[in-house]
Amino acid sequence: MIDDIVLDHVAVAVQERRSTWGRYGHDLPPARYLGGGVGFGFANYQVEYPGLRLEVLRPARVDENDFLRRFLDRSGPGPHHLKFKVGDIAGAIGAAERAGYRPVGIDLSDPTWKEAFLHPRDIPGVVVQLAWTSNQWEDDYPDGWPERRTVKPGHPPAPPPAGTAPGGVALGGCPPSCPRTRRRGPTSSGSSGSNRWTPTPLPSRRAIR
Repeated sequence: MIDDIVLDHVAVAVQERRSTWGRYGHDLPPARYLGGGVGFGFANYQVEYPGLRLEVLRPARVDENDFLRRFLDRSGPGPHHLKFKVGDIAGAIGAAERAGYRPVGIDLSDPTWKEAFLHPRDIPGVVVQLAWTSNQWEDDYPDGWPERRTVKPGHPPAPPPAGTAPGGVALGGCPPSCPRTRRRGPTSSGSSGSNRWTPTPLPSRRAIR
């Protein structure tokens, strides 16, 4: 059993993310835009609803890493991964191993972002990311984000107009490189031979075969 663990977000893969802004920024309950960026093979953004955070991924910089392009070609748009935040990444890895899972794509080298993955063959059927971060980040609403609309009782305020800050800091959403573009290439320390696997980006994200 993993102690101090919480579901951080659900991620979906799409062909073109701007086309999803109406759905996730307007049609659903008013969302707080948390930010996004570009990494090796993907671009992303996250929004937060009452009790739920959603990440949207689209292919980008495919010449550097085509994991998301291959995922969409194989499976089409849809759910991509689950990310869980943990208070102790080493303890979470050990608990997963004791439960019979084989954590892969282990990366403990960044002092502000540490992660490991559970392969969909073991779960089964979905990529799971275990991550610890001390990073805090925030971002402006992108140009073209849906305009402010009426907020129903019990929902958070609608997003401010495009180009203004969301007025809050998102905790543990994206690794240090996400809002910008710096990021090391995929690693798979902790696995070798036939068990080597390049994980899928789950907001740092890595690649899934």
